[in-house]
Amino acid sequence: MEKFLNFFVPIFIIVMSVFGLIYAIRRERDYCLKCGGKLLDFYVDRNQRAFTDGELEAFKVLHPEDRSTFQKVRYCRQCRKAYRHIN
Repeated sequence: MEKFLNFFVPIFIIVMSVFGLIYAIRRERDYCLKCGGKLLDFYVDRNQRAFTDGELEAFKVLHPEDRSTFQKVRYCRQCRKAYRHIN
């Protein structure tokens, strides 16, 4: 039993540390670095108007002739800071 515990406990600690590190890295992408607020996805056009997913789809339906490009940003409503979307 002692040999089993000497092998199992360190492996368990390493595995749980890796899962904790992965969780911390993934959480960092979803929350604001400045205030800790939840980041939301928005799309910004060339006139710096922000659209949510639904508003963007409605805009494209109402204005099919408009060929504007939209940049995806992550926006924190708490501190009003926008982060460039990397993915």
